[in-house]
Amino acid sequence: SSERGGAVSTPDYGEKKLPQALIIGVKKGGTRALLEAIRVHPDVRAVGVEPHFFDRNYEKGLEWYRNVMPKTLDGQITMEKTPSYFVTNEAPKRIHSMAKDIKLIVVVRNPVTRAISDYTQTLSKKPEIPTFEVLAFKN
Repeated sequence: SSERGGAVSTPDYGEKKLPQALIIGVKKGGTRALLEAIRVHPDVRAVGVEPHFFDRNYEKGLEWYRNVMPKTLDGQITMEKTPSYFVTNEAPKRIHSMAKDIKLIVVVRNPVTRAISDYTQTLSKKPEIPTFEVLAFKN
C-alpha cells in the first residue's frame, strides 16, 4: 500500500461496493473535516468528491453510483459524503430503498449561527440580496 497525504491508500485491487455509510448534514457543518478524520482509518475507503447520487444523479442508476466508489477489500467500509442529502426531500426514501441497514452520520449545527453563516456566504457571492432581517422574517 502507498502513503498519500498522511493516509494510507489501498492498492488498486478489491471491488467497488455501494456505500455502507453516508455523511450528511448542514452546509459549513464540518462534514469534510469529519470525513477526512474517519478516512484515516485503514478499514475505511471514501469517495473524494461528493457524488450527489441521491439528489442530482439518481437517474444515472446504482451501477453509476457503485462505479464512483473506491475499490475496497473484504472487511473495509465504503462511505461517501454529500451534505445536501440533508435538505433533499427524496433522499431518505432513495437511500432506504438502496440499503435498509446503511449507517447515516448526520452533522448538525446551531440553526441561528448556521443561518447567519449561510447568509454571509451568499452575500459574498450576491451582494444585491436583501438584508438578513428581511429574509429571516419573511414568513
